[in-house]
Parts: sequence; structure tokens; C-alpha cells
Amino acid sequence: MTKIKILRFALGLFIGANVISAFIISYIAFFTDLYYNLPRRYEDSLRIIQNSFYLNQAALLPALIYIYCAVNGFISMGYFNDTSAKYLKRGGMFLIASALIKSCLSIYKVANSDDENKYVFLEPAVSGILVILIIGFALFIIADFLRKGEAIERENNLTI
Repeated sequence: MTKIKILRFALGLFIGANVISAFIISYIAFFTDLYYNLPRRYEDSLRIIQNSFYLNQAALLPALIYIYCAVNGFISMGYFNDTSAKYLKRGGMFLIASALIKSCLSIYKVANSDDENKYVFLEPAVSGILVILIIGFALFIIADFLRKGEAIERENNLTI
């Protein structure tokens, strides 16, 4: 159970860091003169990066919160419970959505880039997207294991 508590603590830190970074980027975007001091050619790129950050956070932050709630369920109700399975499934859906958003934005960035080495930056993005997709689908599988485990545990408790 100690490892689960460490995971909960790490998820809490990661969620807090994501929220703080969203506030910092919003502050830089709206309350500083960063956009006004840049040449026109960089302004559009910076807006695309900022919008992609917000889109990614819109899917990643709920995924992390659902996973955090599932870990809390493990701590309070044990490993096999329907609540944690439900939260893991929702977290997996949001992780998959985050990966799809990242893939669309990466394709858009490559398609609109004038750089001749634009495909060099696509390979690490695709690797990260595939890892996030695999984790999202793994959460779906783990949620099914937890549901089936809860049913077996319930049946085992009824058997004399």
C-alpha cells in the first residue's frame, strides 16, 4: 500500500505542476508584452504552441485527476472495486483523447512548417503519442481486470 500512496503523492504533484504551468503560460500570454516584442513571423507560431498547450491540458488534466481518484479508491476501498475501475476507464479515455489531440497538432505543425528538417521533430512526437495511447488502452484493460476481480471477490465471499 505504500507504493500506492507514493503514486498518489506523485500524481498530486504532477497535477499541481500542470495547473501552475497553465497559469504561468496564461499570465505570460495575457499580461506581459511578450507578443508585442516578437517579430510577426514568430507571433503565429507562439499562438499555435499556446493553443496546443491548452488543448492538450484540456484532455490531460482530467485524465490525471481520474487516475488520482482511482488511486484514492485503491487506498480507501481496496484493489478490486468498481469505483476505481470506472475512474481508470475514464482516465484512459482522456489519455487516448490527449494522444489524438497531440497527433493532430503534430501533423498540423509539420504540414504548416517551412523548415526543411521538419520531419526530424515528428519522430519523437510520434513516439510519445504511441506511449500515451498504449497507457490509455492499458488503463482500459486494467479497469476490466478490476471489475472482473470485484465480481470474483463478491462471488467468493458468498461461497462457503
